[in-house]
Amino acid sequence: MLKRLGKTITNNFSLKILAVILAVVLWVVVINIDDPTTSKTYTTNVVAENTDYITSQNKYYEPLDSSNVVSFRVSAARSVHDELSNADFSATARGNDPCAAQAGVVRLQDDALGFCAGSNF
Repeated sequence: MLKRLGKTITNNFSLKILAVILAVVLWVVVINIDDPTTSKTYTTNVVAENTDYITSQNKYYEPLDSSNVVSFRVSAARSVHDELSNADFSATARGNDPCAAQAGVVRLQDDALGFCAGSNF
């Protein structure tokens, strides 16, 4: 039984190795052509703007966990992720928007692609 299995594996061994190499090359070509959609986590600092609006009402603001860093996930094509970095994003907490201040909304902006969205954190 083992002899027969060993003979099956070693028979045309060079062709089997060549088939595996060609399969890997074909897989790499298909992956590069396809440009699949992936999700990636980015991190940026939150900048507080117009805080004088809050302090003029005898209130103050304090970031949760004493941190002004926010992490978020972006879904895009792999070619887009290759061009993006953490420096391409900015996050702003605007103090002159009372509804956003109460809800904890932070405005995210992608400086490279011109994308802008509000998100709750």
